[in-house]
Amino acid sequence: MAAKARERASAWEPLAEERGVRLAVEAGTTVPAMAVVGALEQILDNLLANALEVAPAGSAVTVGVSRRDRWAELHVIDEGPGLPAADRVRAFDRFWRSAGSHDPHGSGLGLAIVRQLAVASGGEAELREAVGGGVDAVIRLPAARIEHVSGDAS
Repeated sequence: MAAKARERASAWEPLAEERGVRLAVEAGTTVPAMAVVGALEQILDNLLANALEVAPAGSAVTVGVSRRDRWAELHVIDEGPGLPAADRVRAFDRFWRSAGSHDPHGSGLGLAIVRQLAVASGGEAELREAVGGGVDAVIRLPAARIEHVSGDAS
């Protein structure tokens, strides 16, 4: 999951720079996760698009990857205006857009797709209030077990 986070953040870096937003990835070790093919890329792209839309110039968007118990966790944290608790729940509804949305091209489907992909992969999605304001988009996917095989089959 860490490699995909770095890859997708790199793809979004030009837009972040254009908007004056620092894009950081905090993923020290490999955190393998089980997900539907292509889901992680779509999840990251939707979350990064949303975060960069609300992040003011001079702020940061941080992508974090960690393992917590049986979960591989992905966090995309912005320093935008945040959302009230009721809106953080409704944000996953299809076609829902916040009253303060500045994107005239947004469809209100991004977070609905994120949740659907997370659930289809055996995981879950939620929006939390970020420390210091903003939103912490949290995706939990089942952590993959890594089997180490030593020796040969002979």
